[in-house]
Amino acid sequence: MNVIRAVIMLFFLMLSGFSFSSNVSFLNYSSIFYFQGNDKNLMMSNLMNALSNYADGKKASWKNPKTGAWGYAIPSNTRTQNGLRCRNVKVFNEANNVTGASNYTFCKYGNNWKIP
Repeated sequence: MNVIRAVIMLFFLMLSGFSFSSNVSFLNYSSIFYFQGNDKNLMMSNLMNALSNYADGKKASWKNPKTGAWGYAIPSNTRTQNGLRCRNVKVFNEANNVTGASNYTFCKYGNNWKIP
C-alpha cells in the first residue's frame, strides 16, 4: 500500500512540475526573451525613473542602439493605498521584432518601488 501511495505522490509532483513549467513557457515568446546585453538594465532604470519622476500619463522611453531593443513606461493613477504611494504603470517593450505590453501596480516602500 505504501508503494502505491508513493507512486501516486510522485505522479502528482511530476504533474505539478509540468504545470509550473508550462505556466512560464509564455516567456519564450515575449520581447524580454530576446533582450541582450544591457536591455534589461535600461528597461528597469527607465521604469523606476518613470515611477519616481514622471506625471501620470507621461511616457518615459528607453532604447538600446546596440541591440535595437526599445520600450516605454507610462505611469498612471497615482494614489495613497494603505499608507503607501502607489501607481499603475503600463510597460511596453520590443526586441527582435517581438512586442509585449503589461500593466502593473507598484507601491513605494521606503526608497524602492515594488509590486505589492
